[in-house]
Amino acid sequence: MRTNLKVVDNSGAKRVMCIQALKGKKGARLGDTIIASVKEAQPGGKVKKGAVVYGVVVRAAMQRGRCDGSEVKFDDNAVVLVNKQGEPIGTRVFGPVPHELRKKKHVKILSLAEHHCHGFVSSIFDSALRLIQWKHRILFGFFRPPWFPAIDCDASTYCLLVSVFYAEEYYMDEKLSRGFLLP
Repeated sequence: MRTNLKVVDNSGAKRVMCIQALKGKKGARLGDTIIASVKEAQPGGKVKKGAVVYGVVVRAAMQRGRCDGSEVKFDDNAVVLVNKQGEPIGTRVFGPVPHELRKKKHVKILSLAEHHCHGFVSSIFDSALRLIQWKHRILFGFFRPPWFPAIDCDASTYCLLVSVFYAEEYYMDEKLSRGFLLP
């Protein structure tokens, strides 16, 4: 079964099916170029249903490690359609886009994007504690360690309090090379 990806630009396509990853790779990761077939398209768009197109993977549901030890994971698999030269077909990109695209020479996609994802999952701490901080907001779930005091508040406030606690603790120990994005 081939992977279906959501198209997050205004090229006219809504959903594509991955045919093959380019450059002889078995699978595609963030920033990789793929060949895809358009399965759903908007009427009057630049791309029609059934067309074979190139795309750059901008979001992947599979967890990916970064060189600083953190990890990034998205809720869906998404792609931005490009031409053979690697230039985006659409003029806007919707949703968060990871900064890994800069290393893969897709700076134009970053400039068209609404949000740049500089936040990270803190994998440095206990594996049960998973916090994603992006643009000063919590997007993912949380786990309360048994020794952390219980308080009455909503989940996002609680996540922020836990992240502030860990950030202060690790700043003092100087175990983090990069800080948290705090409001």
